[in-house]
Amino acid sequence: MAETLAPGGNAPALKRFWRRQPGSLIDCNIGAHLRRLREQRQGRWQGSFDVPQRSIVLCAGLPTERDELVSELLARALRETGIDARSTPLPLPDEEHRSETAKLICTVFLPCPLARTFETWRAEVAVQRALLPDVLLVAIRLPDDESRI
Repeated sequence: MAETLAPGGNAPALKRFWRRQPGSLIDCNIGAHLRRLREQRQGRWQGSFDVPQRSIVLCAGLPTERDELVSELLARALRETGIDARSTPLPLPDEEHRSETAKLICTVFLPCPLARTFETWRAEVAVQRALLPDVLLVAIRLPDDESRI
């Protein structure tokens, strides 16, 4: 639905989606599915790396259904306002850690974790802080969310 309602979305894609036979498990995760659709249109990195320094916002989360959906919806909302936002599950791919690519990232938004994933989330945040020391890390908490922090 988000794909169809988004500007540039198209109803024929939705019709093809509904006619398809059951697919892989990734199709069960709507956030991962939406990201994959965007990657098919815009490439693996969801856009070019030929952009000004500190102009990319990453929306990243643990590879859970909840975090991937929140990350993808946030990236889409930011893109609607003209921000070069991209979504990815953690850990970030190695390409984002290369110094020339890391200089392109200004902010990483991370959904606050649920209590059961807090330790994993905290360890991943520490890794990202070490690999991307000049990037602003922002934890976002959804209203009425049961996240720990």
